[in-house]
Amino acid sequence: MRSRSAAAARWGWAGAACLLGLLAVATPLVLTAPPSVAGTYLHAPAAFGADLPTSVSGRVVWAQPRDACRPITNAAQVRSSIALATRSPPGATHRCDFAAKVRALQAAGARLVVIVNHDGRAGVDDANELVTMTAVDAAKDIKIPAVFVVRRI
Repeated sequence: MRSRSAAAARWGWAGAACLLGLLAVATPLVLTAPPSVAGTYLHAPAAFGADLPTSVSGRVVWAQPRDACRPITNAAQVRSSIALATRSPPGATHRCDFAAKVRALQAAGARLVVIVNHDGRAGVDDANELVTMTAVDAAKDIKIPAVFVVRRI
């Protein structure tokens, strides 16, 4: 029996990100549960970490704090899950790069990280901007896959 928080994700893997120009190839990501995040999203894999699987299913859990830029306070829930976190919006008090978010969630035990491009808050005009997540360092310590998504399509 599937719990309400179980999720299944399918990637339509039409190609890989073009890292030279840092252009993202938009392919659909389908989240089937929980209802609060179910939908089809455009996504781009990170330029670091493990390759994305062709499909994955599991519990989807929001990181606490949601931006994953401070210590993860719900590590017990994140462990063995697909962790969601938001991109740090411009002017945020606590900001960190993509690799720092993924590292924090990997340390908390996440199997895969999904970074959501902001959360549709007023004043953020790039919520549909799809980017390839890069790291300021080599990020060889990141062993889990990570993906960047924009709002539902």
